[in-house]
Formats: sequence, C-alpha cells, structure tokens
Amino acid sequence: MSSNNAWLVNNAGYVADSWLIQAIQVSYNIREETTYNREMLPLVKYAKAHEDWNCLLITYDEEGTEEGIPVVPVWKWLMWV
Repeated sequence: MSSNNAWLVNNAGYVADSWLIQAIQVSYNIREETTYNREMLPLVKYAKAHEDWNCLLITYDEEGTEEGIPVVPVWKWLMWV
C-alpha cells in the first residue's frame, strides 16, 4: 500500500482506497424552530456546496428527511457503525 493513500478495512475485511466522506451534525432534537435553523440550515448549505459528500443529522429519537438530509435517531446510527 502506498503511504500517500488513505486505506481502510471494513468489518468484512474489504480494503478500500478511499474514505467515505460525511458531514454529520448532531442535535438532541430539531423540533423547535430556533434549533432547526441552527442545526439544519448550515448542513443544507454545506450539502449544496459539497454535493459529493453524504450529509446526515443524528438526533435522539427523530427520523425522516429534512430538505434532502437524512435525519436518523442515534440508536439506529450506532447500529450502522
């Protein structure tokens, strides 16, 4: 392996030569308008500027999609990791 490449091994033992690039925002919830504006709007702006990145918002118990961004409860996200 070349030292200038980033390498990772997933749990199946497959070696990949590139990293999965994600922007992750974490908030207890986004029910209140001020919290939504503080947490979601910058993430949406970032997603538009970096279309090749996966963006994700992790919350305590909310799930769905907001403005094209997946919203995932932390317990479900932990099962993916």
